[in-house]
Amino acid sequence: MPLLLLLPLFLLLSLLLPAQDFSSLNKQITSRWPASKWEDAMVSGNGLSGVMQYGGQPEETLIFNNHQFLRPGNGGDPIPDMSDMLAPMREKMLAGDLSGGWLLWYEKWQERTRNPLFWTQQYHPGYQLKLDFVGGNYPTSYHRQTQLDTGEIIIRFTDGFGQWERRTFVSRADDVIVTRLSQASSGLTVNVNLTLEPCEKHPSEISFERSSSDGFLLWRAKYPERQGRQGGYEGVTRIVLPKGGRQKQNQGRVWITGAPEVLLITALDRYKNDWKTWEKAPLQKRLNRLTPDYSQLLAAHREIHSELFNRVEFSLGAEEKKRKASSEEMIAEEMSGRDGISRALLERLFYQSRYLFLSSSGDRYAPRLTGLFIGKWGASWADDYTMDANANMAVLGGHIANLSECMTGYESVVLRSLPSWKEGAEKLYGMRGILGPVRLDGEIGVPHHMTHYHAHWTATGLGPWILYPFWERYETTGDQTFLKETLYPLLISQLHFYEDFLTLKDDNQNLIFIPSNSPENSPMRERPNSSAAINSTMDISACRQLLTWIIKAERDLGLRRGTPAAERLLAQLPPYLVNAEGALQEWSWPGLGENYRHRHASHMYVVWPGYDIHPDHPQTSHLVPAVVTALEKRDHSIVQAHDFIQRAIAWLRVKKAEPFYQILKETLEGNFLFSSLATSHNINHHLYNYDYILSLQGMLIEMAVFTRPGEIELLPAMPAAFSSGAFTGLQGRNQCSIDRLEWNLKAGSCELTLTSRIDQKIRLVLRRGIQDIQSEIPMTSLPGDQAYELQLPAGKTTTLNLQFQPRRGEKKP
Repeated sequence: MPLLLLLPLFLLLSLLLPAQDFSSLNKQITSRWPASKWEDAMVSGNGLSGVMQYGGQPEETLIFNNHQFLRPGNGGDPIPDMSDMLAPMREKMLAGDLSGGWLLWYEKWQERTRNPLFWTQQYHPGYQLKLDFVGGNYPTSYHRQTQLDTGEIIIRFTDGFGQWERRTFVSRADDVIVTRLSQASSGLTVNVNLTLEPCEKHPSEISFERSSSDGFLLWRAKYPERQGRQGGYEGVTRIVLPKGGRQKQNQGRVWITGAPEVLLITALDRYKNDWKTWEKAPLQKRLNRLTPDYSQLLAAHREIHSELFNRVEFSLGAEEKKRKASSEEMIAEEMSGRDGISRALLERLFYQSRYLFLSSSGDRYAPRLTGLFIGKWGASWADDYTMDANANMAVLGGHIANLSECMTGYESVVLRSLPSWKEGAEKLYGMRGILGPVRLDGEIGVPHHMTHYHAHWTATGLGPWILYPFWERYETTGDQTFLKETLYPLLISQLHFYEDFLTLKDDNQNLIFIPSNSPENSPMRERPNSSAAINSTMDISACRQLLTWIIKAERDLGLRRGTPAAERLLAQLPPYLVNAEGALQEWSWPGLGENYRHRHASHMYVVWPGYDIHPDHPQTSHLVPAVVTALEKRDHSIVQAHDFIQRAIAWLRVKKAEPFYQILKETLEGNFLFSSLATSHNINHHLYNYDYILSLQGMLIEMAVFTRPGEIELLPAMPAAFSSGAFTGLQGRNQCSIDRLEWNLKAGSCELTLTSRIDQKIRLVLRRGIQDIQSEIPMTSLPGDQAYELQLPAGKTTTLNLQFQPRRGEKKP
């Protein structure tokens, strides 16, 4: 059809594709009630330091957090050489006695180490500052919110005296926590008692002291001595009364009276050396260098935070009145059993996901199991980085959500742990190279965290899984300096491990992964003895992914150091197997038996992050139905959030919109959400945990657009219920920015604006079928009606208008 004749058609389509409203109401977490427990606290963080604020009138509580607050454990202790036990373990396992082989190894492990279960250092809260407002009345109206695009916690209320306001943020510019207490009605003054207290379940072995002098509140805590060293942590709050008032201090308590405004500026740090060397007051000196002006401090922070946060916009076209609802009202409506997901709630959760990821990520640390925020000691799993699903899901949106700077913290956590990777390969296997650990804490890694059941170190696929975000950075940016200097050496070290590890073959001359592990499951035949097994599908897929990275990296760098070995190993990897029920097997080894009732679905590595089974793959597309069957057979009565997430991502990757939508609905109605819109590990608010909320931004992006080198797929798994919407500011895994994507399923129309950093050809896919496509750039129709090849010039922004056939239930207006 001639272009001139098509212009009226596309003018009509543009009218059917209304501009999406990126309302600032989406970017607030709001509540009309005080929070009675720390899990409902509003939070603010800068990727290193954080604060949780909860309570009401007349008492408010600030809990101070810092990624460096790690209670020493045994994870960094030397481990015994177990390499001599690998051969006898393998012999028993190949003879059919999987559990016997593992227990033979484990019994020797117990004999050779004083501490069989090695843990990472325990992350913990610092301490809490109690604000007791003297003479305060209970409020007649109350409003609290987190302003996500600025990082401010804002509390406003009215009592019998007048109107009051409290504001708090954590500065990305100055690494301080700033709180302002003020009156909003003229003539009122703040009268408040400030007291430092230990957080809930503070261990008796962690000694602390609190003091106050010269306008400062000081907290110091000491860890028990370990291996000749005794460190601890410190917090200092500078108290400023910029408009007058009086303060009286005594032993960690301060009484303030008659102050129109109170400014509290807090700095935190951890010391790894002897606590007696802390006397030089470094935090007091740092605080004194700052100008004590709330607006000025906020402006410096906001310039950094807001630019990062506002890069991406998202809308599902929710009604304005729905967006004005408080979090409690949104949750109550969702829990009421209404037919569809609240679009306003999902919009707000996307921005909360982005905010908590940004708040928990910096250049030194990544989000841990609770992001950055925790209100009591003794958090589950040491509140570390659990690398067999949890941390992996938390960062799944980091690069595509245009927050690559924040992924530097993830890389730093991994790179600091590399000595343990080498120690694990050498001591546990007697091999060269590196072995990815199951647990990291920000300083060390623990490849040897195990019990009589959990044989975590036998999951050799953890290394590639941990390195996947490094590769994703390269795909997104094309940064060859990063590839050559940082990532490539790690890939070669991992290759060395596989060269030493993959030496045994089966009767078909395929390599055998032994021992192997599908976190954290065990074959039905072996339950409940051990998770050690043979040929886990995850381990095979991760190895395949690593080998293809090496070949691609060396081609891009003009090298051929590891390619011959990678190609040789690739040709001998065992095939994926399908069982008699038509499901992809979790272990690609005959006779092990599937255990569908488990909270992990680790064999879904083949679709995420591996993506070596998908509908367009010429060698594996026939296995997509087996992946679907395996997902359908997974027991859906599991109550952990990361079970839902792992299955949800897999449904996205096999392009199944409605099962993904159903999982979203189940989780939003499963009581995972606190009023703060933080999430729990299990249903019914059991265990404060960020698995679900942190992964959400990445899942919603993949619902709308999937990218990989040479390809952009539009609306790969868009549920019919989200009939219209838009994203702006995304990054593709192909050096393309998705400047804007807007869709209208009922109109059968989609508009895409993108910019490529390089000259390249991109395959544009829309599985709904492309009836028409218009753009200025050269393009070629590919076989079928679902794809076009685009010729993208470097640096030029291109807009494409597409028309597709609405599906059943998406009838045109």
